Amino acid sequence: MPFTGDVFEVFEPGKARQVKENDQVAATHTTVWKMLRRWGVHDVDQARVIRHEVEREVDALESPAKRAMRLPIPGIDHNQLWLVLHDTDARPPADRNKTDEENAATEQKFVASGARAVRELVVRLEGDYEWFREPEDVKRRGAQRHFARLYDALRTVTRHS
Repeated sequence: MPFTGDVFEVFEPGKARQVKENDQVAATHTTVWKMLRRWGVHDVDQARVIRHEVEREVDALESPAKRAMRLPIPGIDHNQLWLVLHDTDARPPADRNKTDEENAATEQKFVASGARAVRELVVRLEGDYEWFREPEDVKRRGAQRHFARLYDALRTVTRHS
């Protein structure tokens, strides 16, 4: 079969840039789906389900009954899981009336609460959806950051739904 492509197409104004951008989008899309598949998410419907469950849990943690998870940083109107998903590096400010050790303990407790929020949600999702699973290498240090990346990927592939 003879070649029917236009080899001079890349010389059209803006065409080379468009081709490069399309390649970058395709590479990013491939990377996102590769990561989602590691968590057991293989299609957009599964991505929608997990995203919905994550957002439902964020809403549930707004309950006054969830004191440890609700509004953990004074002046910031977000719960612990929301902060994990949207501002992973957030920490409570140091209290000038406390010692360095007390402030460090407060920060450690804050990080532990975020880890607990993620861990409990992942356990529930794995129990509710047999196809969803946390990758083994993610269960160690950095689980909150990995879960935040998962959520970003879910948002990417479900952005129009």
